[in-house]
Amino acid sequence: MAPIRLLSLLLPALLALPARAQEHDKDLEDLGLIERDPVPGLTRKLGSEDPAVRLAAVRDLGLLIHSGPPVIEALTKALQDPSYVVELEAALALAHARVRHKRVLRTLSHATAKKLKSEDMARVAVALGLVFPPVPDTLTALVYCLKHPEPAVRKAAAASIGAIGPRAGHIHEALLATLEDEDIFVRLEAAGAFVRMDLWAPPIENVLLEALKDDNRSARELAVRVLRLREHVSPQAASALVPLLTDPDIDVADQAAAVLALFDEKGSMVLPLLKHDSPAVRLRALRSLARERRLRSVEDAYPVLQQLLQSEDPKMRAAAVTALASLGGDKVIPNVATVLSDPSPAVVIAAAQALGRAGRDAHSARPALLDVVTTHKNEAVQIAAAHALAAIGGKALGPEDTARLAQVWARGTPRAQVAVAMASWRLGTPADRVARLLLHSLDSEESVHGACEGLAVVSPLSPEVTATVTEQLAALLDDEQWGVRRSAAMALGGLGAAGKPALPKLVLLLTEQKDPREEVRIAAALAQWRIAGDADSAVRFLERSLRSDARAALLAAQALERIGPAAAPAQIALEKAALHYDRDVRRAADAALAAIGK
Repeated sequence: MAPIRLLSLLLPALLALPARAQEHDKDLEDLGLIERDPVPGLTRKLGSEDPAVRLAAVRDLGLLIHSGPPVIEALTKALQDPSYVVELEAALALAHARVRHKRVLRTLSHATAKKLKSEDMARVAVALGLVFPPVPDTLTALVYCLKHPEPAVRKAAAASIGAIGPRAGHIHEALLATLEDEDIFVRLEAAGAFVRMDLWAPPIENVLLEALKDDNRSARELAVRVLRLREHVSPQAASALVPLLTDPDIDVADQAAAVLALFDEKGSMVLPLLKHDSPAVRLRALRSLARERRLRSVEDAYPVLQQLLQSEDPKMRAAAVTALASLGGDKVIPNVATVLSDPSPAVVIAAAQALGRAGRDAHSARPALLDVVTTHKNEAVQIAAAHALAAIGGKALGPEDTARLAQVWARGTPRAQVAVAMASWRLGTPADRVARLLLHSLDSEESVHGACEGLAVVSPLSPEVTATVTEQLAALLDDEQWGVRRSAAMALGGLGAAGKPALPKLVLLLTEQKDPREEVRIAAALAQWRIAGDADSAVRFLERSLRSDARAALLAAQALERIGPAAAPAQIALEKAALHYDRDVRRAADAALAAIGK
C-alpha cells in the first residue's frame, strides 16, 4: 500500500484520539473514578460519619487553600465539626490563609485548654500570630504557650508575638522572662519579638551578643538576622559582627557583612579585612563596604580597590568595581569605564550598574557603554548597559550612533529591545517613535511588563500615538495573567488625563470586583485617581485594602502616600495600619500619614 494512501486512512483515526480521550475521562469522572476538580469531592467527604475521613478531607482542603472561595467556605463549615481535632485542623488551615473569622480565633485560643501533643500546640502557637488583628484571648493563649514545657512551643509563641508586632506590646513582661529561657532559640525569638514591637532593653542585646559567639551556626545566623531588623546597633554589637566575616558558614558570614554595611558608616571596622589572607573574607568585606555606598569617606580604600580589580576571581572584581564606584570623584568614572571590557559578564554588569548609579556624572562613559550595547553578545550585559545609558541621559546621539541602537533593537531579544528603546528616548529619539517600539514589545511575555513601565513615562506623545497606546493598554486589562493586568493599569495611570478612554474598564474593576487579584484592583484605583483626579472613590477602595493581607495593605498604603493630602479620609485606617504586624506595612502607613500631613 502506498504511504500516502496509508496515511489518508490513518489520519481520521489519529485526529479523533484527543476527543475520544476526553470522552473516556468524562465517563470516568461521571462514575466518580477520577475528578478534575478535587474540591467538590473533598467537600462531600466532610459529611462522612467517620472523623478520620473528615480529618483527611480538611487536611487536603488545607493544601488547596489558595484555590478560591469554595475551599474557604468548606473549611469554614468544618469549624462546626463535632470532632475538635477536625475543627482545629480547619482553623489552622484558615489561619495560614490569614482568614479572619471569630470561630477561627476562638478555636485557636481555646486550644490551650485541650490536651494537645507538643507538636500540635506548636502549630497552634504559630497560627495565633497569623490572624490579625489579635483579640485579648489570642494574647492570653500566647502567654500560656510561652510557659509551655516544650521549647518548640515557647519558640513558636515568641515568634508569633513578634509577628503581631506593637499590638502585643502590653504582654512584654511575660516575654521579658523568656529572655532568660534555657533554650537559646527561644531567647533569640523573644529578642526578635521585642525588636519587631519596637522595644529595646539591655538584656535583649546581651542575648544577641551571646548568640553571635555560639557554636551552633543556626543560632549565630538568627542573631545576625535579628540585628538586621534594628535601625541602629551599639558599637559592641557591630564589633561582635566583624569576626563573623570569617565564619566558616557562608550564610552567616554574608548576613554579617550585610548588617555591617548598614551600621559601619565609615567602613573603619571592615576596611582592614580587605587585606585578609582569605579571598572569601576579602570579598565579603568588599561587598559590605560597597553596600549603601559607605565608602565616600574612606580615601585609603582607593589603592586597595584598584589592586583588587586585577584579581583572577570575577566575583572579587565585580565587588571591587561596585565598591570603587561608591567612592565617587573625578578619577573613579574612567577607572570603572575601563572595566566594561572585562571578559566576565558579571563584572561588566557590575560596572554598568555602577555607572548608571552615577547618573550624569558618568557622561564620559557614554561611548564605552554604547559599544557594550551594540557589540556585546550577552543579553543581560546589553540590558545593563542600556539601563546605564538611560540613567546617564544627556545630549542627543548623532545619526550614526542612533542607527547603531536601531540595529540592536532590530536583532535583540524582547527584553533587550525594551531597554534599548528607553535608552534611545533618553538620548534624543522622538517619543512617538519609542512608543511604537514599546507597543511592539507588548506582544511578548518576556517584555510586556518593561514595555508597560516605559509607556507610562515616555512623553510627549502625539494624540494619534496616545490613542493607540491607551487602546492597547486597555486591552491588556483582560489578560489572563494578573501581573500583566496590573502593569497595564499602572501604565494607564501614568498617561494621566490622556488615559481617560480606558477609565470605564478601570472603574469596572473596582465597582464589580471583576478582578480576583487585590494587587490589580489597587493599581486600578490609583490609575483612576491619576486619570480622573477623583480621589474619593480611590481612597475609599484603598482604605478597605488596608484591612486585607500584608501584601495588599503595603500596596494600598504606598498608593495613599502618592495621593497625598487628598487621602485624608483614610487617616484612621492608616493609623491602625501603623500598628500592623508587618514592619514594611507600618513604615508605609507612617509615610502615607506624613504625606497627608498628619
